[in-house]
Amino acid sequence: MAKNRGFTLVELLVVIAIIGILVALLLPAVQAAREAARRSQCVNQEKQYALALLNYESSFKEFPRGGTNGWTLDRSTFSGDPQKAGEWQNDHGSWVCRVLPFIEEQAIADQMPDLQDPKIINPIGIWVDQLSARGQTVPAIGGARCPSDAFESAEPFFNYSGSTGPLTIPSQCGAGGSTFGLSLSSLGINIPFIDAGFCPGKAGGDPINCPLTGMFARLGYHKVTVAKVTDGTSKTLQLGETLVNQSAHSLDNCRLTKKYWAGNDMGTAHAGTIPSINWPVNPDFEKCSQGPLYYRFNFHVTMGFESNHPGGCNFAMVDGSVAFLDQNIDFRTFQLLGTKDDGLTP
Repeated sequence: MAKNRGFTLVELLVVIAIIGILVALLLPAVQAAREAARRSQCVNQEKQYALALLNYESSFKEFPRGGTNGWTLDRSTFSGDPQKAGEWQNDHGSWVCRVLPFIEEQAIADQMPDLQDPKIINPIGIWVDQLSARGQTVPAIGGARCPSDAFESAEPFFNYSGSTGPLTIPSQCGAGGSTFGLSLSSLGINIPFIDAGFCPGKAGGDPINCPLTGMFARLGYHKVTVAKVTDGTSKTLQLGETLVNQSAHSLDNCRLTKKYWAGNDMGTAHAGTIPSINWPVNPDFEKCSQGPLYYRFNFHVTMGFESNHPGGCNFAMVDGSVAFLDQNIDFRTFQLLGTKDDGLTP
C-alpha cells in the first residue's frame, strides 16, 4: 500500500517563495489600480468645481474673485496698508463660498451673513464665531478633498486652487528663498509678478496698475468674464490641485483662523505657474534655516500646484475640461496656459 506523506520542508519553502513572488508582482498592480480610481474621482471633483464657476459666471456675468474682503467690495475704503485697522481681517469669503449653490451646498450658503454687503464687517469671521459658540467648525463640503491627499482627510481643507497664472510674491525667507526667475522677458512674455490683481500699498487699489494675468488673484478687484479669456477657454487654466500640508496658506492659515475653505486667504486662489509642478516642499520643516527652498512659509516656491499623483497634476480649464499636466511640462508652455489674454499660443 502506498504511504501518505505531507510536504517536505523544502517543498513548503518553495511554495511560500512562489506565493511571495506572486504577491510582490500583484501588489504594484493593485496599488496602481487604486491610484487610478483615486485620480478618476479627483478629476470628477475638480470638473464639478470648474462647471460651478462657469454656472456662476453665466448667472452673475462674471467669475467670482479669488478672495473678497471689504476693500475688494469698495476699493475707495482701502488705506493702502492692508494691516491697518484690521482691513485684511474684513473677510468676505473665498470663491468657494460663492459657488456653494452650484455644488448642491445651498444649505451651507444660507447659514452665512450676506457676503456682498460691504457694511457687514468680517462676515466670515462672524459665521466662524457663531459655529464655534455652538461647538461646531466650518463644515466639510462635497468633493473638496482629492482622495490621493490623505493628510487629515476628515478636516475641511480644500485641494483645488484657482490659478493665478505667472505670479509670485516676495519670499518669506529673503534672497536665499528665491529660486525661480523674476522675469519672463527672455521668453517673449511680459508679466507682472508681485501679487497680480491685489495692488498692495496703493490707496484705492487702482486695477489698471495691477493687471491680472490669470483667472484669479487671492484678493482683487478685477472683473473676469468668459469674454475676457481671449486666449481660449480650452487653453487657459482655471483650477489646479494643491496639497494641504505643502503651503502655509492652505494649512496654517486655515488652522489659525478656523476658516478653512471659506476664508479669503486660505489657499483657494494661491497657486501659479512660476513654481514647478510638484516642487518638493518639506512639510516637516518649521523654519527657513532648515531649507528655505522647501519651507511651506516661503511663498516664492509654495504658491504653485502640487499633487500625490505620480508625475504631475490634474488641471481644469476655463471651459470645464480637465487635463493631466506632466510635472516636466515645458516652462514657457505652462506660463502661456496660465495667462488668459496674452495673445500667445501655447
